[in-house]
Amino acid sequence: MNQKLQNILDIIQQSEKLDAEQKDNLIKAVKDADKELEITAFKLERTEKVKKTTAILLEETIEELEQKREAVEKQNRELEIETALERVRARTMAMQHSSELQDASDLLFLQVRDLGVPAFSCGYNIWEKGEEECTAWMSDPSGGGINPAFKIPLTEDPNFIHFRESKQKKEEFYVLEMRGERMQEHYQYLRKTIPVFDEAFKKVEAAGLTLPETQIHHLVNFDHGNVMFITLEPCPEAHDIFKRFGKVFEQTYTRFLDLQKAEAQAREAQIEAALEKVRSRSLAMHTTNELGDVVTVIVEKLKELDVVLDANGVVLCTYFPDSK
Repeated sequence: MNQKLQNILDIIQQSEKLDAEQKDNLIKAVKDADKELEITAFKLERTEKVKKTTAILLEETIEELEQKREAVEKQNRELEIETALERVRARTMAMQHSSELQDASDLLFLQVRDLGVPAFSCGYNIWEKGEEECTAWMSDPSGGGINPAFKIPLTEDPNFIHFRESKQKKEEFYVLEMRGERMQEHYQYLRKTIPVFDEAFKKVEAAGLTLPETQIHHLVNFDHGNVMFITLEPCPEAHDIFKRFGKVFEQTYTRFLDLQKAEAQAREAQIEAALEKVRSRSLAMHTTNELGDVVTVIVEKLKELDVVLDANGVVLCTYFPDSK
């Protein structure tokens, strides 16, 4: 029994002013009140348990929903990335001529930008001369596509030396951050060594703009060079995207080399076929008068090989030895 009701009950039972009937009625009322309090307490306890259980279930539900939301967002992001990669793969497989590398490269870097990756500039470097020099193709930060190629020595500037070392160490992915004085020294080297950079910097200065004080270079190395993504701030969440697009570009460049080789073989076969025609006509001559026909065949075959001629003909030189 509730302690306070018990005290009231004791007082009633000890009272001399109440007769037996009054005491019985009061005692019954106290006991009824105690039962009601017990029932109310039980209901309150059960309600609290239900509230706690509901709160736990609600918390678990919210957590589960959050996990599902994150999973859906991750799945959607993965679908976006894979769709972008597939566009580049499809363009790569559709390449019919090595000259299409430019278009495939433009598409690759546009897809990176469309994924929301904060790339200031992108490009690729093909290594030459025993990995002491590379030819670089870089995109315009304004989004104007790939700029004309330029040469970069890899044994002078500390930053390019680091690039070279990362590839020699066969590092799949390399990140180099440049800030402050180091960044300014790099700009000065580019201006002094590579004319296209000096012209670009002059345009920036003429427009009253300033060059970024920080650049972070992300390199994905492959057999023939690397793919480079430049950002102005760290973006570790994009590293996996850089690596995956780097792998796709490697496939693109391999396709380019295969096409280039096939084109060279086809050209060689075309030249050899043209030479064989000339040989056949030469061997078929029976008189000197047919020399003009041979010349005609030579000119025709040169035109078929896209050799531009301003004039054509045959010059015969006769040698008369000195007689003594």
